[in-house]
Amino acid sequence: MPAKKPSIGASIGAALRCAASPKRVVPFFAVNLVYLLMIVALFDSLSALIVAASTHTLTGGLIVQFVPAFAAAVLVVVVMFFVSLYFKAGLMDNAGNFWRKKEVKFSQSLRSIRPMYLSFVGSAILAGVISGIFSLIPIVGALISLVLSWLFFLTIPSVILGKKDAVGSLQESYHIFMKEKWQTFLMWLSVVVLVVLLALVALIPLAVFGLPAILAIRAVGVIAAIRANMGLLVIGGIISSYLLAYMTVFSESAKAFYYVQVKKVGR
Repeated sequence: MPAKKPSIGASIGAALRCAASPKRVVPFFAVNLVYLLMIVALFDSLSALIVAASTHTLTGGLIVQFVPAFAAAVLVVVVMFFVSLYFKAGLMDNAGNFWRKKEVKFSQSLRSIRPMYLSFVGSAILAGVISGIFSLIPIVGALISLVLSWLFFLTIPSVILGKKDAVGSLQESYHIFMKEKWQTFLMWLSVVVLVVLLALVALIPLAVFGLPAILAIRAVGVIAAIRANMGLLVIGGIISSYLLAYMTVFSESAKAFYYVQVKKVGR
């Protein structure tokens, strides 16, 4: 009897249900809110430079004032990168319990993955560096990076659910792909398509609340239109941030559910 293939439909369906829980979405929503506040603050500083440059009143003092805001934005991006990875690691553990029909607190999952966090970070960085290096190859770099995204598709669950180290997670993800090429590719494709669709839906509130700003651009210019409608843009951004957090939970938990089927984890 041929071996049973991991079910893409079961993985996607479970991921959609898993992402419906606020306890799993709120941590990523908080990360998105930090990014939103950073963008608003950075725009406030950057817009002053743009206006000054357009009116030929740009001075060294304005540029110096912008430097701390830019440095703070870089720091926020770096810190949130590691925070987001921490939450993703916790989500993998939480999703694994969800698949086994066992609900645990998200905080409990975060405590559970602490011993594996450094391996998790190393796996993410290693996969990113390898893909980045190959992407620099002229002509075929983008294609190679695309193939690598298939090979490294399951590195995250390999660390948290498979207890692999950074290098071992990449190796296991590669071996899973080579064993289940078409099934894993179709799973990857399904997740990518649904993530794109969810991202487009998530941006609808921002587009709706940003419509007054868009309509005002011709009359007062981009900077003035955004400033005049910043409140509405922030409201739309908050709603979109939550929907984008849902998208993140869906995509990561879908990988977890596919992985546990391939590896029979939790049986």
